[in-house]
Parts: sequence; structure tokens; C-alpha cells
Amino acid sequence: MTEAKTLYYPVWIAPGRKAGGWSWGKPCDTPKEADQIVKEKFLAENATLGCVVQMSGGEKILMANHVKPPSARRIIEHWEDLWQATEPGK
Repeated sequence: MTEAKTLYYPVWIAPGRKAGGWSWGKPCDTPKEADQIVKEKFLAENATLGCVVQMSGGEKILMANHVKPPSARRIIEHWEDLWQATEPGK
């Protein structure tokens, strides 16, 4: 049985888009590649928030170290903590 390949997706929201208006880029082999795409979206002013999402075995994982702008990282970390604290059965 072969193991599913881990892929990294650049994900961003463009200025003026409503919540839930996320754009997903093509999958990358490394988080660094996906992070570079998000960075380019920021430099071109085509994104107001971006991140890298790791997909492996059907599971999506937000990579908090790959969030743009960096100031949003703390908010996302707090949100993840809140999410875990309010999960049923925890």
C-alpha cells in the first residue's frame, strides 16, 4: 500500500471579497513553494490574508508559520486554541 503524497496549497483572500471568498492555488511539493505564491499575491496587492494549507491523507492542516501578513498569525493561533477548547468531548 502506498502512502498518500503530502501537498501544500497556497490559499488567499483578495481585497473586496466577502468572507468565504478564498482562492486556492495549485498544489506545491513544499510549503516554501506555496508560501512564495502567497507572498507574490501580497506584493501584487491581490491578497489581504493568505496562508499555506497542508493536505495529507484527506486532512487539511493550516500551517500557522506560513500566514501572511505575519501579524495575523497570533489571531489564527488564538482561534485554533479556542476551536480546540470548544470541541465536543474535549
